[in-house]
Amino acid sequence: MKRLSPYWFLQEPLDPEHKYYVLMDFLQELRIELNERSTRKSAREIFLRLDDLKNFRTNRSLSPERIEKITKKEENTKTKFFEQEDLDQKLALVDRIVADSEDILYGFGEEMLNILKNLEKLVEVKEFVPAVDQKNSGNSFSLLLIRSKKTNRIHAYLMKESIINQDGHSLSGVIMKKVQMEYDYKFSSDYEFIIHEVLDRIKSKLYTPRVFIAEIDADIDSNEELVKIAKEKAINLF
Repeated sequence: MKRLSPYWFLQEPLDPEHKYYVLMDFLQELRIELNERSTRKSAREIFLRLDDLKNFRTNRSLSPERIEKITKKEENTKTKFFEQEDLDQKLALVDRIVADSEDILYGFGEEMLNILKNLEKLVEVKEFVPAVDQKNSGNSFSLLLIRSKKTNRIHAYLMKESIINQDGHSLSGVIMKKVQMEYDYKFSSDYEFIIHEVLDRIKSKLYTPRVFIAEIDADIDSNEELVKIAKEKAINLF
């Protein structure tokens, strides 16, 4: 995807029509890539650009966190801009470009959020209760089965709570590891049997403490975002 400089709106030529086409070209490529990358990554890219514009409008600079991540050359774009003699005139022009760009990005960001909401509606996650209650015997993991209702493809994951230390603080989270099955397609409508096959694959003869089922009304192989949504919903139930 074509990269958009953090201070793209300060680069010459400072022409509102030119900047409109620069931004639209960037957004068009972002739209094309929606089927190839995470929708949330695209949405974050949009709101990052909005944050840049808002910070410049209010502080005449990017946020301190953003500045730490950009190159010296990119920061020099701002430095050179503010060294110009006709600064007031050019700032007025940039403010117009910023305002117009914010309107465009808000509209595109809203579109991204609507796409995410529609994807979430395709994913249903629930906890599975086996017919026979088999007690866990030392297993510290749970299972997540993600099934496509369109293709009957099954993705199986081990879920385990994990504690990590970050900056002297202990943070809890959930890690997942995909189970490499001999067959990825659901060969039974009985989840009891599917769970048995998964546990047999990982050499475990007992049910894990908890099993979560995610059913997706779409092809999970053509949209990785759906799998991510299923994982997040399972973690919320974990």
